[in-house]
Amino acid sequence: MSFSLLPARLEHVQSSKVDDSASNEGASLKSRRPDDAEPEVGRRARGHRFQPYGRGELRRQQGAVSGARHAPIVDAFVAGQPDELAVLKMTGSLIRRCGGDLLAADAGMRELRRAVCPHTGRFVVRDVHMFTAVISAHAKVGDVEGARSWFLHMLSRRVSPNVVTYNALISAYEKAGDAQGASEWFEYMLKQGIRPDFVTCTAMIAVFERTHRWKEAADQLNDALARGILRPSLGYDDRRNSLDLHRSAVATGEASSRSGINPCLARNIFRALLAQGRLDERTVFIVGRHGDDRLRQTIRACMEAAGWTPRHPLDRHGRINEGAWVAM
Repeated sequence: MSFSLLPARLEHVQSSKVDDSASNEGASLKSRRPDDAEPEVGRRARGHRFQPYGRGELRRQQGAVSGARHAPIVDAFVAGQPDELAVLKMTGSLIRRCGGDLLAADAGMRELRRAVCPHTGRFVVRDVHMFTAVISAHAKVGDVEGARSWFLHMLSRRVSPNVVTYNALISAYEKAGDAQGASEWFEYMLKQGIRPDFVTCTAMIAVFERTHRWKEAADQLNDALARGILRPSLGYDDRRNSLDLHRSAVATGEASSRSGINPCLARNIFRALLAQGRLDERTVFIVGRHGDDRLRQTIRACMEAAGWTPRHPLDRHGRINEGAWVAM
């Protein structure tokens, strides 16, 4: 496998992070932790080499988040007699539930990487979902180095990333405020023939917005429109003079989603439609009440910046609708 298309400033990582020899299926990643070495694949042992913390961590995760139904799988895994699909499913679920507990996520992944299927003699983890789960765990806390290292290790194991994997990696750069790194991996993804989706474009717009690169954010919005990721209307209804900022109204292929969009994306949509003269003091902004309320407060700030005084309208029953804004 060639790394010639890696982002230019990251090409040096292939020599320091990954052994890409075609004859070495267990190519190793130089981890920040000394106990994260790969097993020697030539031995094809029917079992596992355990790090004490990793084995205990799998048991702890199982007890904390999975319940008794996974106990037999954990016992079989520890005994070196895994059912390959069951181990993949269980450990992937555990890693995804680790959230920002990177030590737990890494421990689960390290132990899974040591698992050998007793029936085939093959290492269990050659699965894109497992790598994506642990990359996502690092991305959630903005740990760029951890996310990138696991991504490169994934490539070294001949596991092909999908768009969800790239989204997790780019999100790590977005949370760290590294627009340059996010851009390089976005371009690399395109060169690999992976089509970006709504999550990709949202992360790219957000990182440009956070780093005050307004033109790049606007260009990314236009790119998402050109690719058909966003609806041409951007959620705006001419007939009702309303702007709906739910994912189902803004993005294609999201008809069933009633969650609000990222505030950075919402801000860019507001700017674009305002510049086109489609928004005015009579526009109704439908924002809902989601999560930490950042979307609602973002649109309020946009209205105030436009010189409008926002207020909540009344619904058909005469009650205040706190999920929408109108100008006074």
